[in-house]
Amino acid sequence: VVLPLLLLGAGHLKADLPLALEVARARHPEARFRLARPLGTHPALVDLWVERLRRRGATSQDGAVLVLRGGTDPGANAEGAAFARLIEEKAGLPVVPAYAAKARPTPREALLRLAALRPRRVFLLPHLFFRGVVEERLKGRVAGLD
Repeated sequence: VVLPLLLLGAGHLKADLPLALEVARARHPEARFRLARPLGTHPALVDLWVERLRRRGATSQDGAVLVLRGGTDPGANAEGAAFARLIEEKAGLPVVPAYAAKARPTPREALLRLAALRPRRVFLLPHLFFRGVVEERLKGRVAGLD
């Protein structure tokens, strides 16, 4: 069983991994390979973000922006938006999805949308595996906002 350590089912899951499995099957015809699902909107991940918000004292008067990588795959981006909604329902505060790479809304746009609700505080939830280029891009996009 191939366990992809991916947050959402975008290009790597839909193109790269099936191609790699095809090569593996050709090299090892005696073996049986199965591709598991990405982490996606697993309830444990929802619970993790809700717990982190609660530990920081988040209430229904606050809001959050769930920052996902975001790419060209509309299905993965929609799954990210659904994930934000699941966190919102469980945490009891508005959660707006944002995308740090190619998709929209950008983190800045999401923060401005959330600002219309007049939250007391806003939490940024970087739902990313790796720090680095995407995180630096995120910091640049929200620079200058209170």
